[in-house]
Amino acid sequence: MVMAVGNSVTGDSRVEKMAVTAANSGFDVTIVGVKHRTTHTFGAYRNVPIYRPTPDWTDYNNFLKAKKESFSVTQESIEAITKSIDSKTRATTRRLQNFADGVGEISKVIAPMHLDRYKTPNIDWMTAIVGKVGRLRHRAVQPWANIKSGKSWLYSAQPGAWRELWKQIEGFEALFLNAFRELKPDIIHVHDRHPMSAAYIYQSEQKALGIDLNWIYDAHEYLPGQRFSGPIQHRIGWLAMEREMIQKASAVITVSDELAENLERRHSLLQRPWVVSNAPTSTGTSRLLSGRTDLRSELALDSSTPLMVYVGKLAERRGIYTAVDALPQLEGVHLAYLASKDPGPRDELRKRALAHGVEDRLHILDYVPSSLVPSYISTATIGLSPLYATPAHELALATKIREYLQAQLPMVVSDLKVQGAFVRSTGIGVAHAPGDTQSFAKAVRAALRDIADLRSNISPDLLREHSWERQEEVLEVVWKSFLPHSVEKQTIQKSESNLSSVQAAPTLSQRTQAIADAATRLGLRAILKRPDGFLYRVEGDVWQMVAIAEGDLRSQLSVWSKIVSEPGLFILESFEPPLPMSIISPEGMVPMFQDSGVSVLYDAPEGILKDPNDVLEVEPRSFWADISSESVQRTSIRRRRLRKLLEAWKPILTSAEPGFGNTESNRHWLPLILPVEKSSSDSYNQSTEAAISDGLRVGISTANRSKSELEAIRLAINSIHGYSMFDPFDQLGEIDIAIGSLTSATYSEDDLRFMAAGVPVIGNVSPAVRLSIEREVPIIQSDLDSLHYELQRVAGEPQLLSQAARNGLDFVSTFHSWEAFDSALSGIVLHS
Repeated sequence: MVMAVGNSVTGDSRVEKMAVTAANSGFDVTIVGVKHRTTHTFGAYRNVPIYRPTPDWTDYNNFLKAKKESFSVTQESIEAITKSIDSKTRATTRRLQNFADGVGEISKVIAPMHLDRYKTPNIDWMTAIVGKVGRLRHRAVQPWANIKSGKSWLYSAQPGAWRELWKQIEGFEALFLNAFRELKPDIIHVHDRHPMSAAYIYQSEQKALGIDLNWIYDAHEYLPGQRFSGPIQHRIGWLAMEREMIQKASAVITVSDELAENLERRHSLLQRPWVVSNAPTSTGTSRLLSGRTDLRSELALDSSTPLMVYVGKLAERRGIYTAVDALPQLEGVHLAYLASKDPGPRDELRKRALAHGVEDRLHILDYVPSSLVPSYISTATIGLSPLYATPAHELALATKIREYLQAQLPMVVSDLKVQGAFVRSTGIGVAHAPGDTQSFAKAVRAALRDIADLRSNISPDLLREHSWERQEEVLEVVWKSFLPHSVEKQTIQKSESNLSSVQAAPTLSQRTQAIADAATRLGLRAILKRPDGFLYRVEGDVWQMVAIAEGDLRSQLSVWSKIVSEPGLFILESFEPPLPMSIISPEGMVPMFQDSGVSVLYDAPEGILKDPNDVLEVEPRSFWADISSESVQRTSIRRRRLRKLLEAWKPILTSAEPGFGNTESNRHWLPLILPVEKSSSDSYNQSTEAAISDGLRVGISTANRSKSELEAIRLAINSIHGYSMFDPFDQLGEIDIAIGSLTSATYSEDDLRFMAAGVPVIGNVSPAVRLSIEREVPIIQSDLDSLHYELQRVAGEPQLLSQAARNGLDFVSTFHSWEAFDSALSGIVLHS
């Protein structure tokens, strides 16, 4: 099955839920959307792959340029006329009301007692009369626009004329038709209008080949009630396309009984459309991502503070400003928008709140995944749906209504035909006049007063009726009625043909193995790339191989869906493009994985990102001093290329190198794991003092040291008549002190090995490193120039060495343990 929708898919809860339902029912599902600058070619929602081809708008853009002068009527000009009518209506009402008030004052003087008998309180006759005239003028605007565009309307009656009326339709048609031809679906579920003509053409092509294919039109909204920006031909073209194509669909689904009735009547359908409400699942989950908890906790509001929440797109027609403009009338009440990132409306909300002096009670937050909305907002007090009265809004029960219901929130909604009747009939909310701030505030106060009664009316039966589980029953009937019995089995077999089990764990470095094991403990599936495909851990030492298929889109999507079907951690071990370049550029690879719930991590070996020239400039006696200048320059070039790759790919970047962390550049310190043996805690024993009297035994690791550094160390030890023991890791019990890193400004793995064995370490850890890892490093501070004096000092203070040994053991066991490693990795992945 292919589900096709004319948006980027992200955040379209109806498409996402339906795709998961189809997959759980045994269908091999792919969602086809449209590439947007904020999304990527491949994505996934749970276990369903998403494919977003890039549209070609060349013909459409040329069409707009060529026709620019001929577009005499636009949606914007229609809206300007209606706004002018509204403004004049209000001015007329005020003028006549002032006149009537003046006449009323005269009457009171002439015969106050007599005329008071005929006074009718609380009826605004003036607004009713003038408003009716205004509404009649409103209704005349669209017919005027139609007359002005009569030629286009008449032309739209011809079959296929909509392609010429509005060239954008052809762009969508080509995009979806190419996707259908590549994916070869057995059934197509079309969401909204954009893929309709492509589905019909593909159905006709298959029929010519003797293949029976069905497609379903899922009308999310009432198209005549939608706003079409720009020339009126935009509206005419899409309405004509839907009018023609809906007759070709194998079945029609929509979101409410009212919309089903309207579609049946408008298009003279032989069968009333099936109704599948856009309800959330009843089995809500509290597993929130990226540190999100719940709405009230994030806002740090106590349980007694009234909290209103609006969920959805920020648009004026959805009444978003009604709520913020009413806040001054609702003392102590907070308002939260869990909403789209549209910068214009967000700024306007903040400006209005500031003007009203309620900015401290306005909160704007980003979406959480649609499946998590009910659990996230359940700590609010009231859910809001203040929609303006448009034909589309009148006929639909907005998705947010059912999200509030599953969150068990009482509601305040604008009094539209469907949603107003719904909250009144169920007793779960209060209605207000659309766009009226006083009416809105009054409704909120009534809801807060009766909150317990409203909440008690949210019954288990009501929750069940408006749950996604109930809608799935309808979908099962529709889908299965159009699918041959043999097809489902075939598709499932195809999807598994590129999998093979690997019974033994692959050969991994110790560090990669540690990251993979930690990921498993954190509930993330470890993923690795190999030349012939991807490996992901199933359990224990059992891994599964997914082979990469070049060229065939269906096979590539099958691979992709397997890789991202669960939250995971993709551990980069090289910078070979992990997917064919035909699918995604390396620069887009990491965001594409991350958008699908798979984090991508590269663990940099210690020092690999440092330019050796920079190291030598800071410390001329570092080990790079012994390397030829040609080798230094080659290394510098290689590392510069690696840094550029990392900047382009943007994975989560970790390293065991202390001081590596820098959250601003997404760099994180991931500590080494050094197990501390129980016997180590007593290894610095009572014989130490006697041993020191015979001469200090000094352990020295030779790794990454220059000849000049080693010579300086040797001279310092000789000057105190000590004993040098080079690379003494098989004689750790015989060492009094170890000399750690003196020229790198940090500590090394060898230093940790000494500390884990209970051996105190003398070295040079810079303040910047200590600050970066936010821990006090128990290394006796020294540098090459002062090493002689520090060794002489500690040789005379065995108690200082004993304390340093104990501190070193505590440091390693606390900050370089498995627990510390898991905690660090969890924090890094969660917040990256």
